[in-house]
Amino acid sequence: KILESSIGSVPTFVRVNNLKVTVDELISQLEKEGIILKKVEKSDNSLEILSGAVFKTECYKKGYFHAQDLASQTCIDCLNPQENDIVFDLCAAPGGKSFTIAEKMNNKGKVYSFDLYEHKIKLINDGAKRLDITIIDAQIGDAAAFNPDLPKADKVLCDVPCAGLGVIRRKPEIKYKDFGFVDKLCDLQYNILNNASLYLKEKGVLVYSTCSLSKSENEDVCNRFLNEHKNFKLESMVTLIPHKDSDGFFFARFIKE
Repeated sequence: KILESSIGSVPTFVRVNNLKVTVDELISQLEKEGIILKKVEKSDNSLEILSGAVFKTECYKKGYFHAQDLASQTCIDCLNPQENDIVFDLCAAPGGKSFTIAEKMNNKGKVYSFDLYEHKIKLINDGAKRLDITIIDAQIGDAAAFNPDLPKADKVLCDVPCAGLGVIRRKPEIKYKDFGFVDKLCDLQYNILNNASLYLKEKGVLVYSTCSLSKSENEDVCNRFLNEHKNFKLESMVTLIPHKDSDGFFFARFIKE
């Protein structure tokens, strides 16, 4: 089933910007622009686009939504950001998760969004401006290197670089890679998770996520982290499967004790 789901058409989901519009209002306006869509039962603020150039609509230009797969949105549900939180998104580009975090916080608090490259920071800033999100501070930053000048965070998300085995239909070139590169990835993933933990306040929430399905990238990294960080407790660990959950995804939620 996973292999079958790795080929064929790719579904398009959008996240409704609750700062500007309700789901029903957006449905009405998009339908007037000729977009065929449906509500997503699993999510309060999501629509599946069935037909039409949704990213060329006036609704898009006005910042009424942004593109984001359901699995990625579920990961933010796990993080559960609240108004006035300080939240870090350590591998943020192109910004979809940061946008959803800020929307869930009702644009109150602070979201620090990091990436290694200037052009990706521009993507985040441009998206935030279109959506009228003002609490995102996008900065160049290495997710694996600690920055002592940053404040402590209530919540930290590290959606790490991964093999992408859960999103092969979106990135078919993955099928032709030598799988040996995953071994190097696992050390980087662990280093990012370890560094992320240093930013948290007491009782803070840390979420580790990948769009992959390999045990070495997911459960093994998390178990290594727990073995070496006795002040963290695992609250949940979830694997989403492509043919059941739109994209393959993994996320784990830790609490700093």
